Amino acid sequence: MLNKATNGMHKGQYIIIAARPGAGKTTFAENVAFSAASMGKTVLFASAEMPGEDIYRRTLTHMTGINLFFREEKLSETEKIEVDYAMKQLQKMKLFIHEFRSTGQLEAILKEKHEKGKLPIDLVVVDYIQLLDAKNPNYKSNYERVSAVSRELTAMAKSYKIPFLCCAQLGRGADGG
Repeated sequence: MLNKATNGMHKGQYIIIAARPGAGKTTFAENVAFSAASMGKTVLFASAEMPGEDIYRRTLTHMTGINLFFREEKLSETEKIEVDYAMKQLQKMKLFIHEFRSTGQLEAILKEKHEKGKLPIDLVVVDYIQLLDAKNPNYKSNYERVSAVSRELTAMAKSYKIPFLCCAQLGRGADGG
């Protein structure tokens, strides 16, 4: 339905998903990444917020409906079989999750995988841009740094001809409440 409304994502686009904390930006981004990988696309999920292991666990929870966080009891045999099957399905997908702290690190991975033809990337998902450092660390304010990060990500999307879906956190005053 979203693809129909937006005509999908296109090469070189820089798309920002912005919302307040707790609004589901990461979940939405994970769902887009998972959906694209399920369709055979190669997806790079660049997380500056959450360890890769947590993102995989969230994806497995989404796939199985079994909460794999904060479990007091062990998995039942049926749940183990379901999780094992989901893990095998996930391993077949071209969904690569990396933890990043800077746009330079992200660009190094893109050069290695995409530019050298090792693994052409179809979609890059970044969670989230305020936690990334720009290539030049000498900015006077957070606003300048985030603006630089945004410009660098836009340039990468255009240069590599890959859609970038990026999460951004709005301040609490953004909704007027």
